[in-house]
Amino acid sequence: MIRCAKKTIPRGKTKHYLLFWSKHLEELKRKRDAVRNTADQTGRTEDVKAWRRQSAVLRQANLQAKRTSFDKLISNINYQSDSQRTFKSLRNLQDNRERPKKEAICLNKNCLPPTPR
Repeated sequence: MIRCAKKTIPRGKTKHYLLFWSKHLEELKRKRDAVRNTADQTGRTEDVKAWRRQSAVLRQANLQAKRTSFDKLISNINYQSDSQRTFKSLRNLQDNRERPKKEAICLNKNCLPPTPR
């Protein structure tokens, strides 16, 4: 029971910083959200096309920002002394969140399999 409590009770809030995020990307995201709202409200094909176009622009800018951030990180890193910082930065660049693994629930030798998402 203690193991289950340790896995499920949060130990505090940790911030996941996005190293590549900038004001330019924030503005593109704001534009995309505004175009999406108009497309949802009107439902016209022109608005939906504009929303998809703006989403593609944001996605391309996002990839470009990630690439430049990665290149800057690699060029300024000292691999012999900054190993922990390197892996932490790479994990943030990948933008992967760790998800808790589901375990089977067992009570008196009867186990229930974890439910799929």
